[in-house]
Amino acid sequence: MKLLLVTRRSPLFDAVLRLWRTSSDTLGFMPVGGFEDAARSGCLIAAEAEEGQLAGYVMFRRTSRGVAVIVHLCVAPSHQRSGLARALFEEAKTRCADCFEIRLRCRRDFPATGMWPKLGLVAVRDEPGRGPDARLTLWRYELAALPLFRTLPGPPLGSAVRVVIDANVFFDLDEASVVEEESRSLLADWVGEFVEVAVTQELFNEINRRDDPDNRERQWARARCFPQIPRDATREEEVLPRVKELLGTSQKPNSLSDARQVAMTIAGNITFFVTRDKGVLDAAEALEDAFGVEVMSPHEIIRRFDELRREEEYRPRRLFFGGGATVVAARAEDIEPIADLIHLGQSAPEGRRQTVGRLREMLAAPGRYEATCIRREGDLVAAYVVERSVAQELSVPFLGVAPSALGRTAARHYIEALVGIAAREGRPVVRADEPGQRVAEALSELGFSKEADGWVKLALPVTRSPESVAAEVDRVGDANPPAAQLAQRVAAELRALARGPGVTRASAFDVERALWPAKLTSSGLPCFVVPIQPRWAKDLFDRDLAQGTLFGAKPSLVLNSENVYYRAARPAVVAAHSRVLWYVSDDPAYPESKAVRACSYIDEVVIGFPKDLFRRFKRLGVYEWSDVFALANHDVTKPIMAFRFSKTELFRQSVGWSAMQDIIKRHTGKGQQLQSPVALSEDCFFDIYRRGVDATAA
Repeated sequence: MKLLLVTRRSPLFDAVLRLWRTSSDTLGFMPVGGFEDAARSGCLIAAEAEEGQLAGYVMFRRTSRGVAVIVHLCVAPSHQRSGLARALFEEAKTRCADCFEIRLRCRRDFPATGMWPKLGLVAVRDEPGRGPDARLTLWRYELAALPLFRTLPGPPLGSAVRVVIDANVFFDLDEASVVEEESRSLLADWVGEFVEVAVTQELFNEINRRDDPDNRERQWARARCFPQIPRDATREEEVLPRVKELLGTSQKPNSLSDARQVAMTIAGNITFFVTRDKGVLDAAEALEDAFGVEVMSPHEIIRRFDELRREEEYRPRRLFFGGGATVVAARAEDIEPIADLIHLGQSAPEGRRQTVGRLREMLAAPGRYEATCIRREGDLVAAYVVERSVAQELSVPFLGVAPSALGRTAARHYIEALVGIAAREGRPVVRADEPGQRVAEALSELGFSKEADGWVKLALPVTRSPESVAAEVDRVGDANPPAAQLAQRVAAELRALARGPGVTRASAFDVERALWPAKLTSSGLPCFVVPIQPRWAKDLFDRDLAQGTLFGAKPSLVLNSENVYYRAARPAVVAAHSRVLWYVSDDPAYPESKAVRACSYIDEVVIGFPKDLFRRFKRLGVYEWSDVFALANHDVTKPIMAFRFSKTELFRQSVGWSAMQDIIKRHTGKGQQLQSPVALSEDCFFDIYRRGVDATAA
């Protein structure tokens, strides 16, 4: 028996499809494109019997959060009870060695339920399935879970993204109707962890137009089983005329309902609308530009499930560009609207009157508090208050955001920006008072820990070994009581990490990001220096470059915390889960160019066709389609590279060309022209990095 990676051109690919179809009652629906994506990503493994026949296969997905998901594990009837299921699972474990855990969902009434504990998986919880009376069990296999991640909490298990389906997709999901395979893939059990399917109230009007009374009753009953998005009739009527215009809506009832469902989705602050309607899909780009709603086919949802949560939480293009966010000092007339950020649409840690009273006190003491409002097109999307009365602490007594995609973007962006400010000011502790749920979720995802005195994060601009960082953490904990318990736990975990046999590259990457801006030496993370033109640097992360000034003590708060950079597909030097230094190439129009000016993490590297990449990453930044198209030499079939980067640190002082070359020569014996990305040793990276940030060296 051979275990082989399946490519799209392999004869085994079609055999996998045939075996899946014979077992689709238990495996669930999956578009052929889903298999193609798995094959392209190295996530489809087949067992080939001696006679060249397919004996079984396993298909899995890797998520950006270090979790692998078993989508299918299928053994042909003639090879069952032969140990093949275990062999396939073990091979998947090997292929997912950089992940922290493997998860899968299985219905309790399926025969495979008894197999998972034999393979070492542990039942985590029960949850409702997609069918009547169906129950699922979530199973988990720990691969390389680090104690540190129990100290620094990540996203909650099973945080699904809500998507709205239109009437066509709703009727596709009816088992009594004609089966539309693309839509029915939304009902696969494994999808439930990532996607929650919801409907609008307009769906009931669509059902009402059906002639058969029995069918109407049955469809209404089905519709009531789906979550309904909240309705904001005022906002709905406000956006409906423009939606009709973009869709070219006619006076036919179905056409009017299409427009109404899209308007309800926009008014309900839902990011994703799922349809097979060609007219609506054709208007996708215009709808996204106008309202920020993403229109997708069911196939796109399945293919991009891991990106949905990130897209919903962080959409900086809408916040920062096309007019952009304005950041201004709060005034007395802002107090009531600011209080609404905490009290509308979520449970609050205190009464509204208390919030208003606290805000009045803060605005009355500008020497102690710095209160800031962020507006977009006149709407208040976020507000925060910063206090610096304790020498080693940046306190955030108030941070509220609007209940919208822009609000979630603002929460993630400004929390991370404040951590960067604390590190630059030499304040090793950032503490936020108990916020509303919207901000609490962002705090958790960005590495804050909920302690007795609020949410706390360590902000240590150090570059040391895990043991040395642990010693610094001890010192910070001793000097800052609100951070004492967190510091004690983190220091213990770092020492355990230092004593251990080492971690995988992905594990080291996530540990370092959790401790950002601290950096661990001897981590094994790849390091690169990437040349970038000044015109892109100034828009992506270096606003001060246009004025030719060095960074001041307080960097601008309009910088994206996550972004995307496009370049030629070759040479394909850079890799994900790595560090990158940004070298701003020479340009006489920018006096501070020809220098290394910043450092980031590379989260993801993708090579693909220009249109696909632009649609995938459009939400993130400054590139327009014309820019991406030009990079591909105006050829939509020419592959290019995009890499997503985050947690950018702006250097206190630029590392000029000569200084950079001296450092590189000292480590390699020769200089680099930097016409394209160059890999650096970790020691070389840190010598340049320390020169730029003046971080505490080992």
